[in-house]
Amino acid sequence: MGFFDSDFKTVLPMEKQQYYIDDTFGLRTLDESNRLTLKNIPGVPHPAWIQDTDVISQYILPCLED
Repeated sequence: MGFFDSDFKTVLPMEKQQYYIDDTFGLRTLDESNRLTLKNIPGVPHPAWIQDTDVISQYILPCLED
């Protein structure tokens, strides 16, 4: 969830992004209540998280099960 700073050279971690600080869509709330799961899987490109059914089945769906 990191993203480039305005200089487009430095990557700011999620916690330093304005959307997190302002809790625009509840991400900080999820994080602070230990309900946020972040995964960095080597070899899985960014678009795969929404387009690759194997990636979705293996990494996303198990996080949604209770």
